[in-house]
Amino acid sequence: MHDAWAVKHRPSFSKVDLLYLNAGVTDHDVALTPDGHDYSYQVNYLAHFYITHELIARGLLAPDARVVVTQTETAALGPKRSW
Repeated sequence: MHDAWAVKHRPSFSKVDLLYLNAGVTDHDVALTPDGHDYSYQVNYLAHFYITHELIARGLLAPDARVVVTQTETAALGPKRSW
């Protein structure tokens, strides 16, 4: 995610009350992102941390917000990796 996302979406909400993060992307072939991370790992885990961090840092996560993190069964279908 880039700062442009936060700027573009800033006017559409004042505070986030519920943040639902779902790890469901499965890449059967090992592929690296331009950052050098495994694609599935970056999308399913690092991106969740990043968006949560950015919302907190920008004061956009409500003080009583709920953050729900799930993993779909699709993730179990992908290759077993040891990060």
